[in-house]
Amino acid sequence: MAYASSLDVIGYFGSSVADTGILLRVIFGHDRLDMTSSKREVPDFASQFASINLLDSKPWKGLRVCLIRQTLDDGVDSGVVSLIRGAVSQLEEL
Repeated sequence: MAYASSLDVIGYFGSSVADTGILLRVIFGHDRLDMTSSKREVPDFASQFASINLLDSKPWKGLRVCLIRQTLDDGVDSGVVSLIRGAVSQLEEL
């Protein structure tokens, strides 16, 4: 729960689960300039995530995904709409 007056939060992407584990380890740690950040020990997410094979474990089975209708409305760049539709197709295949 953020204590700041802003609702801004960071998000991250990686080319693999292990990559996102490395990034998570960096952002998870204590920030001496942020009095609300945790001082707990930071786990080694990368090694924990590396042991998970997401494609073999079928994590997508039964997954329900919401598509925000307004992301496909008039006024949205056609390239963005195309990428969204491509992502939807990939999820459907999985």
